[in-house]
Amino acid sequence: MSENMTPLKKPTWRDRLHELKVAMQRHLVIGKHKLHKKRQAGANASVRWLRARPIYHRIGHMLYDMGFQAEYLVVRTGRSIRFAAHQLVHGSAHLAHRIKRGLRRMGYFLWEEILSAPVVFVRGIWRIARNAVWVAKTYGIRHACKQVFANLRNGVKLYGNLVPRTMAYVIPVVVAFFCWGFVENQLAQDYVLAVQVKGQDVGFVASEKVFESAKDSVNERINYAATNQTSWDITPSYTVAAVNDQQELLNETAMADAILQTSEDEIQEGTALYIDGELRRVTTDGTTLKDHIQQMKAPYETGEEGVTVSFNHEVELEDGIYFNDSFSDVNEVMNYLSSDEVKQELYTLVPGDSISLIASKNGLTQAELYELNPGLKQDSKLFPGDQLIVQKQETVLEIRVNKKISYKEEIPFSTTTSTSENYDFGTVKTLVEGQNGEQKITAMQTYDANGNILHTEILSTEILREPVTKEVVKGTRLKSGSIGKVGNGTMMWPVPNYRYCARWATGRHRGVDINGPVGTPIYAADSGVVVKAGMNRAGAGNSYGLSIIIDHGNGMKTVYAHCSALYVSAGQSVSQGQHIANIGMTGRTTGPHLHFEIRNSSGIIPPQNVFHGK
Repeated sequence: MSENMTPLKKPTWRDRLHELKVAMQRHLVIGKHKLHKKRQAGANASVRWLRARPIYHRIGHMLYDMGFQAEYLVVRTGRSIRFAAHQLVHGSAHLAHRIKRGLRRMGYFLWEEILSAPVVFVRGIWRIARNAVWVAKTYGIRHACKQVFANLRNGVKLYGNLVPRTMAYVIPVVVAFFCWGFVENQLAQDYVLAVQVKGQDVGFVASEKVFESAKDSVNERINYAATNQTSWDITPSYTVAAVNDQQELLNETAMADAILQTSEDEIQEGTALYIDGELRRVTTDGTTLKDHIQQMKAPYETGEEGVTVSFNHEVELEDGIYFNDSFSDVNEVMNYLSSDEVKQELYTLVPGDSISLIASKNGLTQAELYELNPGLKQDSKLFPGDQLIVQKQETVLEIRVNKKISYKEEIPFSTTTSTSENYDFGTVKTLVEGQNGEQKITAMQTYDANGNILHTEILSTEILREPVTKEVVKGTRLKSGSIGKVGNGTMMWPVPNYRYCARWATGRHRGVDINGPVGTPIYAADSGVVVKAGMNRAGAGNSYGLSIIIDHGNGMKTVYAHCSALYVSAGQSVSQGQHIANIGMTGRTTGPHLHFEIRNSSGIIPPQNVFHGK
């Protein structure tokens, strides 16, 4: 007998209390484990969801743009007003000074300072020219040239003092033109921001808005996975500078790239390895890692039609910008893909399981199984459907070969059953023989690297030949002694063809044990509604195994325990004589039989009081 086989002795209330305590501890540990996994998955999903939503960044950019444009409008307006006021004051003062000087000297100096020199010059040139013409006609060209030269020299000697006066007006005019050109040139210059990060010149941007947008872009592009940091603070400085045609203004993207290039001591570009959506490693050599993953699949990619190669987990490589302390060597990452890792899983108990068998199935010792499940002991009572935490070792990435196949298989015919009072109960007569149909199935088979089939997924089915339904009629005429009276109603014997009872309702035994082979049909003793159908507590309770409780109304209920199979479920209506289960030996039992109880609102009705002569 295995170590977890149920003893024949009825457990005491202390045993039941101990079992309840251990079960509560086990379910608490399992619940915490499930809650931890659920919270972790929910947190990862929330982070990825928020990271993928650009609306938060857009709102920030919009508010910043509004504030920047308002501030910039005020600054430009102030600059324009200040420049206009300066020009107005300067021009007014200069004009007033010139007017004052002109009015004061206009009388006497009007001729001396302004008109005399041009008039004298023009008049002298005219006289020299007229004299030169007369000399040329009279004495020849040679004498005329000498005469012109002599006249000019005399004119300079006589009127040379007028030259400084003339230059006093010419020079200011020339200087004014030069000043005007300089001002125009300065006003035409484009003033920008020269940006420095960490003491290094980064480049020029048109405005502070462009720099702020570039900084936000950098923070958006940085991946904070595999590190404890949640943000990266950039402390810039910038000065106003004039830009010429050879100096290039950077836009938002170019400025972000320049900032990143100056910050290689903290962050750099890399490739992250995600397996089933969970970050595992980050490396700088993403190309080598991608080639390695392709080489892992290459030997199995034969080019055969309908064959694809994948891994046992979803693999994703994401290029991005990561902090330097999160990087791993590419060789270490490639070795990690071929390494084994241990994961915790939940194991659901099946009939016949024991602690030693469960540990053996999962490659554990009993001590390791106890350590993984606090509260579990050697004498703990385990039931099918309970769950324990176990460990499973598997390779991080395993090859999966998916092959699309097609094959034909038979479609089993169905059977319709009707009842007739013309035949004795238990008599079955076939009216129409059933015939199997045929269908074409297209499926995807998945193999491991050694060619072992792991599972098959049905993709589509095509009916080639419809099945013929088998029609069967069952007799409902009961033999004498198979009907019992309960109050004002009737109740039939649940196993009509088997009458031997190993034990009747006596003392603490609440029902009758009807002996029969495993698989013998069990029928509903009366019409009603199934209120419970399942294993142990899902049915009639602990030790009952697979069991059914049917409510017949008026406080009457019947119980069918230790079944091997159930054909009804909770909430289903059944009729008297309907096939509801098969005899078995689940729960606490030493052999195959049906444990049958009759209950009412007052307690238990012994079945021998209902079925006389059994």
